[in-house]
Amino acid sequence: MGTQDRIIGIFHGTAAYLTLNDKAYGVYYLVTRAILKKTSDFIDGTRRKDRAIAVSMKNSGWGNEDLLLRVKVNAGAVGRLIQLVQGGFVQIQP
Repeated sequence: MGTQDRIIGIFHGTAAYLTLNDKAYGVYYLVTRAILKKTSDFIDGTRRKDRAIAVSMKNSGWGNEDLLLRVKVNAGAVGRLIQLVQGGFVQIQP
């Protein structure tokens, strides 16, 4: 049908941990390697630009080195969400 897909995930607050790489995820949450692999595969296997929010990172003590590859850091979730919705994106929130 010629439809192009583009998903941008904004992970902030308690969901920000989903942007962590395996090593940082294991350090902060002390989980098994099997769970780490599933989370990493899910994030890396999607065609999207992930965004971690700088405030969530600072509050959790995470740095850029703790994030998955391709994750970009944004200074504020609400402003970015407004910008995306005004640009034609649809917000899906669990």
